[in-house]
Amino acid sequence: MNPANGRPRLATVTVAYNEPDKLGSWRKYYEAVRDEIDLHIIVDDGSATDYFKAVQAAFPESILLSNPVNRGLIASYNVGFQYALRVEAQYIGTFAPDFRLLPGTMRMLCRALDATPDIDGIMPVVLKSGTNEVIESLGARLDSRRAALVPYTKHARWNSDWTGIQPVDTMHGGCHLLRRTVLERIGLQNERMFMYADEVDFGWRAKQAGLKFGVLLNALAWHEHVNSGGATRPAMAAYLVSRNRMLVMRSYGSTASFLMLAAVRGLMLVPAMVGYYRREGTLRHAWAYALGLFHGILGVTGPPPKFLL
Repeated sequence: MNPANGRPRLATVTVAYNEPDKLGSWRKYYEAVRDEIDLHIIVDDGSATDYFKAVQAAFPESILLSNPVNRGLIASYNVGFQYALRVEAQYIGTFAPDFRLLPGTMRMLCRALDATPDIDGIMPVVLKSGTNEVIESLGARLDSRRAALVPYTKHARWNSDWTGIQPVDTMHGGCHLLRRTVLERIGLQNERMFMYADEVDFGWRAKQAGLKFGVLLNALAWHEHVNSGGATRPAMAAYLVSRNRMLVMRSYGSTASFLMLAAVRGLMLVPAMVGYYRREGTLRHAWAYALGLFHGILGVTGPPPKFLL
């Protein structure tokens, strides 16, 4: 807690949804940094009653909020952010259940924000699971021509001599900290997108507002990619990734850029569908991708079609 005013210095938000296989590892990852977090907020996104009770039992010291129905990852994060804003937390962050941080990492991120007033949000270097140097994410650059993220890949491996903060356009959605003033200034995340591409949309709004994000180069996290119910993404992921890319361009690109992207993606639709079929071994993902593109061009927002859930 902040001794000056008794308010939380750091609040983190984790979204939970019917993933019992993650509970054990999730609790272990949380324990590593538990003493560094003043307020741990869990938002359950309409899970089954048994899973909700299991989360409640595993995290008795956390604030557990619940959506009565599945509102999507983005809306659930917003529920947690709103709670953190109400209690006037100084720093508000995301902490996905399959992220592992070294003890002390949250403190390092907070100290970096304390010492760098011109940085509004910060993330650790994200390494690939099972490695001590292979980089998964150093944040990303926003590409206005493709409504997509371009990962910073200048360095494929982390170097223990790295220090300081590297500026980025947008941060990894699963683990980062924001000053509360960021959410007060540009608002919460875009719930119309339901899930996926939230970093792109939020990054564009932050950039337009003149906000600055960065990666703390000597802070480490691992995205362990703990899976429940199979290792492949569901078909709704193919739909949302495809659709939301067009929604981002619709919001932040010019009309000419939107039409050009739609034309290019239309020409590449068949090869993209073939690629999904080869990776997933089913036509369901391929058709979900095509439907997502069509809906994105039309401006359809909100949850994916029920048959994809």
